[in-house]
Amino acid sequence: MTYAVETKAETSKTKANSRAAEMKTLRKIAGRTLQDRVPSAEIRNMLDVQDVVRWVRARRRAWNEHVSRMQSDRIAKIARDGKPSNTRPPGRPPKRWIECWTSTSQEAN
Repeated sequence: MTYAVETKAETSKTKANSRAAEMKTLRKIAGRTLQDRVPSAEIRNMLDVQDVVRWVRARRRAWNEHVSRMQSDRIAKIARDGKPSNTRPPGRPPKRWIECWTSTSQEAN
């Protein structure tokens, strides 16, 4: 999961999936179920755990800095900095990884 979140573009769907996986695990650790109706924030405070989306953003920043230090002939740096030459499908284009850095809504959610 760590590698996937570092390299995949952040969308509302990926955020929701990450939070769902995190809360499933945290509820199991805390010994709570959904029927106990304990809010997610309370479980995070009880276990002293940071929100997974904020953790993902920190990992993504660290990965970006790591790739920036790489030599220019490395595949990861070429993939990050390169522009695809093919055309994109019609309709709304999927969000790219680099676009996650320019999103204004990133820190709000």
